[in-house]
Amino acid sequence: MAAPQWTGGKCKDVQKVKAFFRHNDKDRRLEMNHANQHIDKSKTHLNFTYRGLTYKQLCASFDAKLDSVDIGRVSTGKNARVLLQSV
Repeated sequence: MAAPQWTGGKCKDVQKVKAFFRHNDKDRRLEMNHANQHIDKSKTHLNFTYRGLTYKQLCASFDAKLDSVDIGRVSTGKNARVLLQSV
């Protein structure tokens, strides 16, 4: 049984957010060879996303939402805004 991991899932830049989206995409997971040998790819079809979007749709939705709330202020480092918290 998997347990949620709260550390290391904080994304402060768009590239990391999209990397998490790509990592969790059902179709892309089937294509990859994972270091974790306990992954049962025959059960991947049982995975679901909250909104049921593909990777491309999710990225487009994320970009649109970010554009709608972005105020043009770019911050980096310690004070950068958190765009996504992955569990």
